[in-house]
Amino acid sequence: MYIYDEEAHALRILRNKKFNTIRQQKQEKYALIKYLLSINKTDEEINKTLKSIKNNQLAYINNEYHDKINHSMINRAKAMKFIKNVAIDITKEELNLIVGLQDSILSKIMYANIIYYKYTKNYTTNYFISQKNNGITFVKENEKAILSLVGLSLKSKDAVQNAYKVLLDREYYYMQNFKGANYYSLPLIESDNVAFTITNFDNVIKELLFYDNPTKYFRCEVCGKLIEKKAPDTNNKKYCSECARFVKIQKTLESQKRRK
Repeated sequence: MYIYDEEAHALRILRNKKFNTIRQQKQEKYALIKYLLSINKTDEEINKTLKSIKNNQLAYINNEYHDKINHSMINRAKAMKFIKNVAIDITKEELNLIVGLQDSILSKIMYANIIYYKYTKNYTTNYFISQKNNGITFVKENEKAILSLVGLSLKSKDAVQNAYKVLLDREYYYMQNFKGANYYSLPLIESDNVAFTITNFDNVIKELLFYDNPTKYFRCEVCGKLIEKKAPDTNNKKYCSECARFVKIQKTLESQKRRK
């Protein structure tokens, strides 16, 4: 996931008692460390928690060296911004622009770039690079993140490149090169006309569909994920499948405590 609410992700790790990835585990660990620091856990308590999580990529190295790496990460995390409560507003003007493009891939690329630009510009300096030119903030291009956000594959590369050419020609997308890397900015207009706010980024396309047809979906009361209803008029579900399991476990534990 490229839009990263570290608090939500840390809670998910603790709930499932495992990291989601091996390749991006460093990022996951920093999210967990910063969350634990925010609730005043000691360095040693954090180290113990890190070592207890399943599929820990450092689990099989020397214990002393494992401790050393964990404590080094903990110290670095103390100087980092803790990213939580991420919320991206899509204004009615932006929605009109997206819909007005009248091309599926073009609209998706513009939508994804708006989300990614707002997140990178406003929420994080830890994993993404931004540059300023004449007072305008440019953020580093990340094609993989953009395609992933809206469910496009690398197989549609030609169509994606054509979409970017159209956006550049229409001046909806500005590009600069800093030290050999491409950065982009968008001509966003500040507005109080918010169409909808995204707080869960598992499927941002559904946020568009929900805005257009809210009766077709329900939103998980725990994580905020949108789930398509099996029947349009049913409202009996409250949770997505992952959160439903967690809520059931919590209720069972609470019931057991009351019996004691």
